[in-house]
Amino acid sequence: MNAETGKLLHFPEHSKSSAPLLRFSEPFTLLDFSKAKLERQKLEMTARRQDVIELQKFQITNQIERLINFGFHRELGQDEAEYTQTFSGILEQVEKYRGKFNTPLVVEGRVPLKKQHELVGIEEFFNSEKIKNHIKIPQVPNNCPFIIWIPSPRDLREETIAESLSGLHEGEVDCTQLEVTSFFIHHSDFFKSSKIIMTAMGSRFNDSHIPYIEYYNNRSRLDVISEYVRHQQSVALLRGERITFPLAA
Repeated sequence: MNAETGKLLHFPEHSKSSAPLLRFSEPFTLLDFSKAKLERQKLEMTARRQDVIELQKFQITNQIERLINFGFHRELGQDEAEYTQTFSGILEQVEKYRGKFNTPLVVEGRVPLKKQHELVGIEEFFNSEKIKNHIKIPQVPNNCPFIIWIPSPRDLREETIAESLSGLHEGEVDCTQLEVTSFFIHHSDFFKSSKIIMTAMGSRFNDSHIPYIEYYNNRSRLDVISEYVRHQQSVALLRGERITFPLAA
């Protein structure tokens, strides 16, 4: 429309094809929304990862406090502050375990297993001093405590323990009795609520028997099961192959 006359302006048809192309002095680019979305997702993932790290630190701190509450520090001739100091340093999750082995489990190997069972109230139906480890145990520097990274316990109701041994995925390791006892120390409510038996497939008693812990008739006990039988309430504790040490080690 002409601003002066108020009439509509008409252009000949040929003007559409003969009109000069617009030229920009600088390249014209559309906003890359896909890139912006990736950046936003990256920030969100970083925030979630930080939340996971804080949760893991909280879990580790609580587990150290449980060991102190049971008197583990006194068995080592230490006060609470000295004992806590042995866990000093950043105990971060092994990077490749993120999303698979997300839960930290503090393992105290400086106190003999039999004494640990006495401290936390696990009744032994056989002598735990006769347990032998079926797998190679990590070399722990200076006999220090360490942390393993675990997934949810594996359900064994449909297979024998012997059958399950061939079903491990890459990077998975069977836990020893020391590690299963550590799980009980920090998660005893799991046993009381689920009525399961947790096997330590990384350990053996008399070659073909697997030690386990269960909560039965209002008491916790250590017993054994043959690796060739099925148990309808059996689970196995697994961990990632690598473990984490305090910087103090």
